[in-house]
Amino acid sequence: MKSMIRGGDSEIPTQRTVPIIVYYALILLCVSGAVFAAPFTTASVTSTTLDNGLKAIVLEDHSADLVAVEIWVKAGNIVETKENNGVSHFLEHVLFKGTEKRGPGQADKEIESLGSSLEASTSRDAIRISTIVASKYFDAALDVLTDVAMRAKLDPREIEREKLVILDEIARRDSDVLQSVAGVIDRAYFTNHPYGFPIEGSAANVKAITQQQIKDFYQTYFVPNNMAVIIVGDITAAKAVEAVKEAFKEFKKRDLPALQTPIAAPPTAIHKEKITNQTKLGYCAIGFFAPGIRDAAEVYAMDVLTQYLASGYQSWMQTSLKTDKGDAQVVASEFTTRRDPGNIILFFGTDPGNVEDTKLAVIAKLKQMKETPISDAEIATAKRSLEGGFAFDTETYAGRAHSLGFYESLGDYKLSLAYIENIRKVTPEDIRKVVAKYINTDAYITAEVGP
Repeated sequence: MKSMIRGGDSEIPTQRTVPIIVYYALILLCVSGAVFAAPFTTASVTSTTLDNGLKAIVLEDHSADLVAVEIWVKAGNIVETKENNGVSHFLEHVLFKGTEKRGPGQADKEIESLGSSLEASTSRDAIRISTIVASKYFDAALDVLTDVAMRAKLDPREIEREKLVILDEIARRDSDVLQSVAGVIDRAYFTNHPYGFPIEGSAANVKAITQQQIKDFYQTYFVPNNMAVIIVGDITAAKAVEAVKEAFKEFKKRDLPALQTPIAAPPTAIHKEKITNQTKLGYCAIGFFAPGIRDAAEVYAMDVLTQYLASGYQSWMQTSLKTDKGDAQVVASEFTTRRDPGNIILFFGTDPGNVEDTKLAVIAKLKQMKETPISDAEIATAKRSLEGGFAFDTETYAGRAHSLGFYESLGDYKLSLAYIENIRKVTPEDIRKVVAKYINTDAYITAEVGP
């Protein structure tokens, strides 16, 4: 899905220092994966669940001498509370600050010595750690990732040092206009659901967070039966599964707390929030509810709708509001596929005096779509754009591993393999139905930023 990799809040990556030589080596690795990658098909993927509940998903592809390795843990904002909000992102940061057998920074150095780097990110629904290495270094890379995921030391001194890093990330988040208005809409829609929490947490929460809170979270959710190892590249499925089994043999299955999230209630009227900021443009975000992964057919239709409305240079907002009329100078959209129902947000930036008229133009278009479905030609254009984006995202081994892990963290990796097929099935009537169900033009939330 469009949101799989590029979907706004879907991931907050940890900034990691990569030596310049390693950086150029990674470019060469990614180019190799892009040029030689074989077709991305269901037949090429195997899934094995080990006795301890760990899932090993392997895509065997010998086109290039590379292997991408990722570990996905089903634990993000969705399992947080108001009191520990930000703990999943904080944990993702300190995983690399030392393990039982590696000192702080040693995991990074070992992977860098193989010509690559470690990456990590946190989303609403998952935490991910990953790398891509030459296939001859697969065992070494798996050992590092396993050690980080299962034996992190969580040294209180490192936790205190990392607070400053995360507080800096929060300051940068709060200074970003689009993230600010998206945060306002999330909080307004998800007043009783963890999706209303910021992924990084608040500055107050980060300052107050304790080693015990992080340790409790780690011991609760970083267990084999809540994790998946994704391996893509130049390795046989049999060897990959055997290596994963050996690497995780000491770790036992443990019970997980039941996840019972409340159902967010839709607004009953138009709700507006204004943020005063000395920006040159006036910015506006308009938010509506959207389906979660359990309603996959609606998710595919919403992806096409979002693409048509505001994603890409041929979208309606781009052509009508920016190119033709010149009312908007910035247009964007956000729809990230989540485990639970989420939201779709439409953004624009324009002259402060044009904000209200531009907002009304967007609402008028949405009202029109309830009566007159978009045409087959318009849908075909949106689909082509989505297919192109998905192909770009999954042309490398790393992109394919990410795609498989993303969907597995939401419920089933096979959704990744069937994505293009399901996008092609979307009809004008499917679009009309999601507009009718989710786009309530009489009750929605807007957030504006401007002088």
